Amino acid sequence: MTINIALTGPPSAGKTSVIKELNQMLKNVNIYQEISREIIQRSLETGSDVLPWENAQEFDRAVVNGRNKDYLDSTDLMQTQDGHTIKIYDRSAFDTYAYSKKFDCLEEQTIEICKQTNFDAVFFFPLVEKIFTHDEQRKESIELARELEDYLMITYTEFNQPITIVEFDTIQNRALFIIEEIERRFNLTLDRQIN
Repeated sequence: MTINIALTGPPSAGKTSVIKELNQMLKNVNIYQEISREIIQRSLETGSDVLPWENAQEFDRAVVNGRNKDYLDSTDLMQTQDGHTIKIYDRSAFDTYAYSKKFDCLEEQTIEICKQTNFDAVFFFPLVEKIFTHDEQRKESIELARELEDYLMITYTEFNQPITIVEFDTIQNRALFIIEEIERRFNLTLDRQIN
């Protein structure tokens, strides 16, 4: 049995830090990193215009295809000791849908991918102003991040995905909350790393 879990929320809400912590705390779990930053970095290095602030449509195509590839991936997946395949994603095709809708470049391909995507659990990270930052790859203002938060919540709700809010706390406590919620919801024990 494969359990698909997405982490989502507006820019700079702490998702990626928690994903890294989960990767340190768990073993035998398949974790898929956010691919947007990789695409942006590659475009900046090569001079490509496949950037959200230059060519949003091409950027969204690259992102949704990458996220869909991860979702469909079934090769060499790790299993927990009790035989479960757990896949955890930093964002999903639904995020591309929400961003595309906000920037008025939503394509039929993204809609179709979303119709064929389903998560067993979605952990939503609300915007936290005190940790909000931007950099070369994350250029959104806090005002835009608030708007994107709304678009994301509407999108996941529209597609009937099961949302659980991850309240602000330390990175470790947020990761523990997710682990315990997965174990409770699916009646399983995740394999922990021994430190």
